[in-house]
Amino acid sequence: MGKEDQQRLTNLPWHVPMEEWPEHGVIPLTIRRGESRHPVIFVELEGTRYAIKETTPHMAEREVKNLREIENRGIPVLSAVGSITVTVPPLLLDEHGPGGRPQYTSGDRGYTVTRLTPRVIPHSLLFRLHLPKERNSAFWEP
Repeated sequence: MGKEDQQRLTNLPWHVPMEEWPEHGVIPLTIRRGESRHPVIFVELEGTRYAIKETTPHMAEREVKNLREIENRGIPVLSAVGSITVTVPPLLLDEHGPGGRPQYTSGDRGYTVTRLTPRVIPHSLLFRLHLPKERNSAFWEP
């Protein structure tokens, strides 16, 4: 992520789940958006508009790699800025897991940060395109 983007994004309330951001002073932009299984917020910071999606750290990193690869192929997509990982305490899954021990999962959150651009292909259409497996890219990672 570039230094200017880091500086713009640093004061967002990364320590709380995205649905609580408006309660922490983040004013979301009202922008027509496609479908997403994950929370997404649009914000404008110092004249730059961003789309930020909350997901897992692994998926955030993977999506950024995929978007960069697609953009390198000349296809209009959201411009990937980078991914952010927020480390939080593990979440209790089962108090009486295997062997009577508590079972936990990672509570870490990942965020995909993209810069909004005037024209992009919606993700719902993008992933229907047939793209050749060239350049041994991250786009084709399982």
